Amino acid sequence: MSPRPPITTMPIPAPDPEVIDYERALIGGCLADTRGSKGRPSLRPEEFFLDRHRLIWTGMLDLLEHTDHPTCLDLTAQLRRTDTLELAGGAGTIAEIVEAGIHVFDLAHYGRVVREAATRRAKVQFAATLAGHPDMSSAEIEQALRALESGSAAASLPASDVLATEQERLRKDPPLYSGLHGLDAILHGFPRSKVIAVGARTSHGKSTFTTFLAHKFAKRGTAVDYITLEESDADIIAKLVAIETGIPVWKLLSHEPLEPEDQAAADAAALGLEALPLSVLTMRSHYEADVLAEVARSQADVVIVDHIQQILTDGDSRVYGLERVMSRLGAIAVADRKCVIVTAQINRSIDARREAPTLNDLRDSGGIEQAARVVLLLYWPWKHDAEKPKADYEVHVAKAMNGPTGIVHLTYSFTCGRFSGGDS
Repeated sequence: MSPRPPITTMPIPAPDPEVIDYERALIGGCLADTRGSKGRPSLRPEEFFLDRHRLIWTGMLDLLEHTDHPTCLDLTAQLRRTDTLELAGGAGTIAEIVEAGIHVFDLAHYGRVVREAATRRAKVQFAATLAGHPDMSSAEIEQALRALESGSAAASLPASDVLATEQERLRKDPPLYSGLHGLDAILHGFPRSKVIAVGARTSHGKSTFTTFLAHKFAKRGTAVDYITLEESDADIIAKLVAIETGIPVWKLLSHEPLEPEDQAAADAAALGLEALPLSVLTMRSHYEADVLAEVARSQADVVIVDHIQQILTDGDSRVYGLERVMSRLGAIAVADRKCVIVTAQINRSIDARREAPTLNDLRDSGGIEQAARVVLLLYWPWKHDAEKPKADYEVHVAKAMNGPTGIVHLTYSFTCGRFSGGDS
């Protein structure tokens, strides 16, 4: 019987050209990225389709033994030292690859595309091998299947090591607590590395609630970036000053001058905000690439994006576009271990229902519900029943990745945007 060829020598079909573009963009993005190995996918050279990409990735891995952030010049010099620069396409090709990846920030997404393509090719190779050698022993088949598993997205470390590593991370970077005791208790703290969606009807306090969360986090020393696509930075600052002073927001934004005592309190509160680890940014561009880039650039522990449906997505399908945005926000959250909170609009079709919203009521809900690890749905009963106390407010934990769901009852001081409920 003739020796059986290994899987790696079997002919394989040419990949979609888009996969090669992803490989180029991934390599270029890693070279242009400033986060070092922290944001770089852990791919093996053989998972790339083109030989030149395998050589370049090998050179980058060699450099990582000496530096956390290899540059284009470092890589060119490394490939020249190993006599592989010309095989990799030369210095010009390296420069073109860097240019192809200069706007890539979601490295995890590109890494997944490259790995999934490699896994598909490996499956084709295995099928071809099995068809050519129907008498393969069970041991050989098992060995081939193990090779396929090693090329998938499975963890490269034993499960016990993965769990131990995550537990150590949690000890160093515990969940984030807002100080709203009831909400913190049911969530066990706001999780890092996750996307949290906050949904509500129009005028039910969605932006006010997230502004209040930003203020609470910052007062507890947690760095927060508030990215608004719906309101001006002046609107958000006025809400923060109202929370701090108790002065109604409408007074702070009125053309009528404040009473001297209120003006002095507002000025002092504004100065106090400057000392907090809290920044507010109004996005001039609503295109998804620009918003995602701003989230990726943030160094804060909590990033709030208000709101998701204001983002302009590429392509014809709005639902798919928002699903893609949410997925990439999730990748950024994981890469940087930040908590990303996005606000979302509830479908107007439920306005006739005088009750709290559900997950299915999220506008363009499929991608939002799927990608968010926690979903909070806000409800202000007084809006539907004037007999209800105006201060009663509900946060429905409709989805929680690692905990229970339920309702958190808060007290809402709507004139100044304060919420309370077992504060700590």
